[in-house]
Amino acid sequence: MKGNHVDMSMQLDSMISRAMENGGVLRTDTISVNFHSDAPQLVSSPFPYLLGILALGLVITIVLVMIYRRKAKNLERQIEIIKLSLEQNKEDFRKEKQRLFKNNISDTAIYQRLRQMALENADKIVTSELLTAEEWQELGKTVDNLDENFTQRLHGDFPTLKPKDIHYCYLFKLGLPATMIATLMGRTPNMIHKRRTMISQSMGIDKAKTTLEKFLLSY
Repeated sequence: MKGNHVDMSMQLDSMISRAMENGGVLRTDTISVNFHSDAPQLVSSPFPYLLGILALGLVITIVLVMIYRRKAKNLERQIEIIKLSLEQNKEDFRKEKQRLFKNNISDTAIYQRLRQMALENADKIVTSELLTAEEWQELGKTVDNLDENFTQRLHGDFPTLKPKDIHYCYLFKLGLPATMIATLMGRTPNMIHKRRTMISQSMGIDKAKTTLEKFLLSY
């Protein structure tokens, strides 16, 4: 019996070998045995890799956004500093321009003559202008020489101003007291204040921020 089992085992091995050579099919006279397994093979899914790529992309995007926001804040801070510096420079320039004009105009002949004229007539009742057409022309040229094209710029920027308003602007720019201007123009100080207000409104000057005199000095 033992010998029979050995022979059968050898025959079975031979049959299996032939079956593998024939594509995994064991054929006998009565049965066919397929040794190929139909069990599904394990295939790795790409989903975890895609999820990882998406997560990495999200992290990179967040980092880039944070960097952009930080740079934007730094840029805004730098722009603000530049603006403050420009405003300070602008204010310094305005003050320097006022100082130079005051110093220079006070040394001119027409300025000295106007002050002298106002002082000599301070106690008198003056009902008309003391300046002649020639003196107004001289005053205008002097102001324009010290403040480039002042008259022309006034006409261009504020076309509603009348010629007489321009004369008042000259006197206000000189920084003369209202009492002196009133004497030179043959008006009362109260009328001078009203004229100043009217001119300021016509030029759109905010009285809460500056005066007509300061505006004209730095204009």
